Amino acid sequence: MKPRWTLHGYVLAAVIPAFLVSLAFFALLFELIDLFANLVKYIQNEASPAEVFRILGLYLPRCLSLSIAPAMLFATAYGFGVLKTSNELIVIHGSGVSLASFSVPVLLFAALASAGGFWFEDSAALPMLRLKKEASRALMGQTVTLNNAEIALYNRTTGVVWTADYFDDPGASLSGVTTVRRDPKGTFLERVDARRARWDGSRWEFLDVRIWTAQPDGSILERFLPAWNAPYYAESPASFRKGRKDLEDLNTQEALEYALFLKSAGLPFVGALAEAYERYTFAATPLVVALLSIGAGGRLRKNILLSSLLLSLTASTVYYVIRMVSLLLARLALVSPIAGAAAPVVFFLVLGILLFRTAHT
Repeated sequence: MKPRWTLHGYVLAAVIPAFLVSLAFFALLFELIDLFANLVKYIQNEASPAEVFRILGLYLPRCLSLSIAPAMLFATAYGFGVLKTSNELIVIHGSGVSLASFSVPVLLFAALASAGGFWFEDSAALPMLRLKKEASRALMGQTVTLNNAEIALYNRTTGVVWTADYFDDPGASLSGVTTVRRDPKGTFLERVDARRARWDGSRWEFLDVRIWTAQPDGSILERFLPAWNAPYYAESPASFRKGRKDLEDLNTQEALEYALFLKSAGLPFVGALAEAYERYTFAATPLVVALLSIGAGGRLRKNILLSSLLLSLTASTVYYVIRMVSLLLARLALVSPIAGAAAPVVFFLVLGILLFRTAHT
């Protein structure tokens, strides 16, 4: 058993250092892309170096998250390529150790990177990305208001139609509110007119209210109340904000909830749902590309460093092109949201299995 553990430690020692170095390299590459994309704006707004470096620092977690998959691809291809060119793979296979058995620790490490990357993306990268965007807007003098006017909203789940003259986002309040609630068959149940409504954390409290409620005998009961609330009126304040949300600013759970809200409101939701599902498939990418690069790494014979770098950059480009096309097809309802989200990963998984099965052992 000890020689096998020694062999597993040896292959990890060939991959992990390369992974850490390439992770830093790709993160730096993403940082430089963002820096040069906004460099003219920084100069025009006379941004100080400290302000620019603060924005770059806030963007670093997102860069690290995006770099995990290409770094894993490069490190695995490079590690196995070096073992191949030094003829060490021949010795290992000649001793009776199969490629599948030899690759287990690398695949386990890739699976750990996938799980850790998913957690890191949701808990650190996306919150810091929101702060980065806020800092960039503040530096460039841009303001974003989420207040909204002339609102009309329908929630299919609760059967409530909302109209309001104005929504104040900082105060979480509505002015000139009218709601109409109906059952699934479309039968009138209740209408609420209120001068104002405020969010209490779980539902809306209506002020200066006039209520019409359908009675079992078919009559309508009219009431006037200074304040009133009911569990049917728990629409999130985010539903009334101006403009569509940027899913890049939302964690996975929030993105799913937003897609389901769009669906319940009768708005286009397929694209948002596909992007929410894509969070899960993207998290599996390091494991998939590790499988791909194990099969490809043994085929590299010369200039291992450059060949591995070229392989990782090419695969990353192909991945993002397939992702862009598949999500576009999902938005156009030509494929299902799950198919649109899973297409890039499935493509590389099939390619990885093919290369792995045909690799020399």
